[in-house]
Amino acid sequence: MASPSPRKSKSPKVLKTPSKNDETANSISPKSSPSKNLSDVARRVRECCASWHENVNKWSKLNELGTSVANKLVNLQLQKQYTVGNENTLTVEVEQDMTFQLQEEISESSEELSKIYSSLADVLKRMEALVQNFIAIKKLVALKTNDREVIFSTWTIEQFCDTCETLFHSFNNELSLKEKLMSEFKHCKNRDQLMVYLSLWLHEPLLDDDYEVLLESMLLEAELR
Repeated sequence: MASPSPRKSKSPKVLKTPSKNDETANSISPKSSPSKNLSDVARRVRECCASWHENVNKWSKLNELGTSVANKLVNLQLQKQYTVGNENTLTVEVEQDMTFQLQEEISESSEELSKIYSSLADVLKRMEALVQNFIAIKKLVALKTNDREVIFSTWTIEQFCDTCETLFHSFNNELSLKEKLMSEFKHCKNRDQLMVYLSLWLHEPLLDDDYEVLLESMLLEAELR
């Protein structure tokens, strides 16, 4: 069975192997809002931060599902190449039947992966909407006081906006990579290249290494941890 090239000791050969985002995906949900009264700005900021946590979790789960489907797709592509490469040992009729069946399964898996990609794109749209929400809150703060006012403990609205935009750009870059990988999964015939593409889908290299720290810091600052 095909599997992406392991990164150090981590091997994605077994599909149940957690992705690098599992810690975030399986983390405890943000705690309920404290009973103290919050300003309108603080309440809106907290709601946006909680939504960020929810969307990152959805992304992580979709990425795991996509890895499983991509792994299946790569295996089918390799089986197809093996069948074509061993045509001397198969009758023409058997080879045609096997090739047709494999191609049908490849098409089905490709369609399934496309749906997962579309779901990831929907999550990204919600992330982009959160960026706009933070910008709107920033304008509201500027009208009422100033954007250097601390919202909860130490962060200003400017810091929340910057963190939100950084997170969005990371996920946006990663989605662009996944779009290219989908095409390669469908058409690439080289085993080594397919392994690299599968590993890229799993490990999500275009997500900044500190994105989990940024997200956690934002949740802590909004008193959701």
